[in-house]
Amino acid sequence: MNKILNIVFIFFVIVKSLGQNNPDFSTIIESLLTVNITEANKNSKLLPDSIEKQLVQWHIDTYNYGITDSIVPNKSTNKPSLYNILQLIKEADIALSKYNRKDSLALEKYSLALDHAKTIKDTAFIRFTYYKLLPFFFKNKQALDKLTRHTNQFKNYIKTPTDEAMYAYYINVEEFLTTETSLAPIYLKALKKIEHSRNHHLKALINQIIGTQKGAYEKQKDSALYYIEKAGEHYAKTEGILGRNGVVTIYNNIGVALNSQGKYQEALDFLYQASKNIPESNYRNKSYNYFALKQVYNNLKNTDSIYSYSEKEKEATKKFKEYENAIALSDIETKYKVAETEKQRLIEKAAKEKSQKTSSILGITLALGSIIAFLIYRSTKRKQRIAEQEKELEIQKTTQILKEKEVETINAMIEGQEKERLRLAGELHDNLGSTLATVRMQVDNLERNLDKVDNPKDLLQKTNSLINEAYNKVRNISHDRNSGVMAKDGLLPAIQKLAKQISTVNQLQIDVQDFGLENRLSNNLEITIFRIVQELTTNIVKHANASEASISLTQHDDILNIIVEDNGQGFAVGKLEEKEGMGLGSIERRVEHLEGTMEVDSALGKGTSVIIDIPI
Repeated sequence: MNKILNIVFIFFVIVKSLGQNNPDFSTIIESLLTVNITEANKNSKLLPDSIEKQLVQWHIDTYNYGITDSIVPNKSTNKPSLYNILQLIKEADIALSKYNRKDSLALEKYSLALDHAKTIKDTAFIRFTYYKLLPFFFKNKQALDKLTRHTNQFKNYIKTPTDEAMYAYYINVEEFLTTETSLAPIYLKALKKIEHSRNHHLKALINQIIGTQKGAYEKQKDSALYYIEKAGEHYAKTEGILGRNGVVTIYNNIGVALNSQGKYQEALDFLYQASKNIPESNYRNKSYNYFALKQVYNNLKNTDSIYSYSEKEKEATKKFKEYENAIALSDIETKYKVAETEKQRLIEKAAKEKSQKTSSILGITLALGSIIAFLIYRSTKRKQRIAEQEKELEIQKTTQILKEKEVETINAMIEGQEKERLRLAGELHDNLGSTLATVRMQVDNLERNLDKVDNPKDLLQKTNSLINEAYNKVRNISHDRNSGVMAKDGLLPAIQKLAKQISTVNQLQIDVQDFGLENRLSNNLEITIFRIVQELTTNIVKHANASEASISLTQHDDILNIIVEDNGQGFAVGKLEEKEGMGLGSIERRVEHLEGTMEVDSALGKGTSVIIDIPI
């Protein structure tokens, strides 16, 4: 009996040992769920060679270096399998990559991968797919309802503390975005669940959202900075590209924030820390980092460093553009090679099939040839007519859309001009009308009583003074119309003067910040941008009941970013149509006329932010 038990025990140990030394694909996926790239690579090397192994290695490399459109041999089949799941997720990842960005295609592939994973009932692959889907919905503000629904479905497959923390992270997103209340205590509990985990990436994400909520909703700037710094520490411990990119963004953000607070040396420490973590080939992040360093040294009045980082920024930007061009050429070349290979394969297949046809089939084909040719000809003609009709309808539809757009643009310009005329008419009536009426009365009085007045010279001086006053008002109205934009100093001084004038005569204090506005824009563009900013600040004075406001203008590459914010009473963005007095629709049409974009972020009691991006 004891001998049998010993044999069974030895057999159990051998089986367990074999299982440990020969990991399966699910084991590797479990490592990727916690961003443990080293362990995933180690286990991948133990797998026997196969197409599946090449695919899983592609996913590991993606976590390590980023998404690449590398070619893995095709093994197309509709049957649910590990290969299909890995291939579908790969195709979705590529569709979302920087140079593709096809959201609908990515969602289709992720959803199909999830269906396959559920069909074969592999929990690791089901969770792996959800780990892709949940961030996808999180980044699409229009899909918050889908995020909540999928997060609730994900709850049924929770297996590890990391899964629990992921669930807590995403299930609360819709609530804090819609209610704008701090959910930091909930996220602190989620952080507690993975206290002993090695998943530094998830720890970084949760610390980052806690810091955001502490700053945005609880107004605890020190606590916010503490948790953002903690996020940076965890990103530094995260393997692969997620960690490197996270460290750069966190440290850059902290550096910029400290610079705005006047803490220049601390800002430099974080920006230098960011520099150490930027991959050598990531010229885009390098250009942003050099730009931020240049701004700190600009505040420190360090001329040599300003020049040095300005040159580094230009060089990084130039290399980034060269890199983009090289990627585009590489993609074209790869697709061309794939197309040529597929074409050759089809030619060889067709030749083989042709050689296998028998003489009897050839005879039948010849007999039926004339009938088939006639049917094909008639069908082709009918399809041509349909295609021509559809093309004509499409041209008419496109022409109609262009006409409607043109009418909208003209209406927007006319509306802006009409508002300007009404404003000028009001100023002439309110400011100049009363003064000229008084002048007329003085002249009439002088004409009737010239002989009776003891000292007509005094009356003439008063009349002359009123005329001068009227002249000055006309000049001021003219000056206000141009507002300094057409003067030699340009857009930025005009906006600074506008902010100073409003701050002088109102309780509202307006701060103007600028980054990168080194060259003048075209005069028409400067006037239009100034009118937009003027209209937004007028809205703040009239409607916001704010005590503080800021105007930020940032030029980077070929984009001018404008942010106008206030701490006023705010409004419900969903009811913009009720805010006609604010003219937001007119402003938005002006921005669209400049081929730009405009986003309004506001809530009752939370102030208002208007973000505009205009190509220059």
